[in-house]
Amino acid sequence: MSGFNCSNNPEEALREMKATQEMWGKTGGRTYKHFIQSFSEKENVTPEKAHEIACKLVQESPLFRGYECFIATHTDRGHSHSHIIACSVSFENGLKIRQSRSQLQELKDLSDRIVLEHGLSICEKGKTYENQEREETTAFSQKTYRTLKAAERGEVRSHVQEIGLAVLTAREKATSREEFVQQLQERGVSCQWTEKRKYITFTDQEQKKVRNSKLSDFYNMDLSKKGLENEFKANLRKQQNRERRRREITKPIPGAEQGTPGKSTAAFIGELAATRRASESKLVGKLKECANRAAFKQTRTSASLAAMMSQEIALAVRNTTEQAIEDREKV
Repeated sequence: MSGFNCSNNPEEALREMKATQEMWGKTGGRTYKHFIQSFSEKENVTPEKAHEIACKLVQESPLFRGYECFIATHTDRGHSHSHIIACSVSFENGLKIRQSRSQLQELKDLSDRIVLEHGLSICEKGKTYENQEREETTAFSQKTYRTLKAAERGEVRSHVQEIGLAVLTAREKATSREEFVQQLQERGVSCQWTEKRKYITFTDQEQKKVRNSKLSDFYNMDLSKKGLENEFKANLRKQQNRERRRREITKPIPGAEQGTPGKSTAAFIGELAATRRASESKLVGKLKECANRAAFKQTRTSASLAAMMSQEIALAVRNTTEQAIEDREKV
């Protein structure tokens, strides 16, 4: 067990994380993020090596900077694996830890790089170490699990599967609870979502019902009221950002010369990009020229040749930098 920005003792680390949340007044909602880094049984990775790799991952990842993390390595499954528990609140600025898909992919890529550096194998995305497709559907009941898998293959009808697909589709598009309910109704599913009830109940046209808690278990994702509300807010932000970019990209630039058509941001950015590409092309050409000189003028001493190349590259870089400054002033 190891602590990153916190104690190596689990009880003490927990107290420190709670103190951070209380200090910033953020004790509600999700209090931690949980990550697991595991290895194939065939690798025979020692717990010490697995723990070393997990600690290095936490230390090098930008995702965990400013957050308290506790790393525990287990051997209770026949293979070494490490749990990383990250406090949801930064002790530096009080911001909640959030990872986008790109940030999560960066974390996976960093993990793969560190694992490969230690001479170990990595999983292919969506597959197990045995090269089998990784399961996305889960259930505590074996009978329920078999039914869901059969429904995925189209062998049987499952009201849970059909309601679940409707919920997941509406969840990806809705920007509010009202819009979520409306989209479900369009797919033949009614939604009972009230403040008095802890759970949301979905009902199909045959009056078959399923709770959101069941769907969360089946599909291994957060379909709680809070989780859905957060998803709606994220969808709304994406929609607003798309609309804002669309307005900005077609809006004429203020101060355009009178009597001439207003140049749009899209056209202006295109011109800057073309200028930048031209500058970069000149720089690449200068680098190639220097490389060719290095290949043909072997009689020069390495010191004088390096000095000559440095001067010419510095000049090219300065010209490119001056162009970038000019572009920035235009903006």
